[in-house]
Amino acid sequence: AVDTTLPRPPLGFVEYLPKGYDPADPAQKWPLLVFIAGLGEVGNGTDTEANGHQLYVAMTKHGPLYQVTRHQWDFPGIVIAPQQPGYWNNATIPLPVFEYMKANYRVDANRLYLTGLCDGAVGVLNFASQHPGYLAGIIPIEGGSAPNPGMAANIKDLPMWAVHCFGDNIIARTSTIAWVNQATQAEI
Repeated sequence: AVDTTLPRPPLGFVEYLPKGYDPADPAQKWPLLVFIAGLGEVGNGTDTEANGHQLYVAMTKHGPLYQVTRHQWDFPGIVIAPQQPGYWNNATIPLPVFEYMKANYRVDANRLYLTGLCDGAVGVLNFASQHPGYLAGIIPIEGGSAPNPGMAANIKDLPMWAVHCFGDNIIARTSTIAWVNQATQAEI
């Protein structure tokens, strides 16, 4: 369910807390993985019986929470999947999510990771390039827009595992390839 405590989180989200997570243990710190889904999972961030638990259903449809819920994946970190009401191309949107999680969960601020699918991958790449040094690593999956000139140079030192299916007939792989090429060819 959406967390209604104050300060409110910036978006409704589904969370996974690892086995052994103890909110009362101040010495305990966990890596944080934020997953931002594609346009097929857009919603208003609410999860009720009346709306068919759309938040939970949408945010466990793909990505790490799919693995956790469908395959009982024991992930060794916190996984948060915020639901975006629109496009992820605004690179400022994930920042309040990370800041909320750091303030309210046992998060290791040196191990912040961001992954996303399709439009979410665009958000991952834009966020990482506009906030260099903030993340420990990214996994963009099937990103649908190429970087502006010089944009990917900001992530040249960031560990990245870019994934794109060559058989994808909807989102051209050239977008993901352009990000990887621009990042790897940036001047050191």
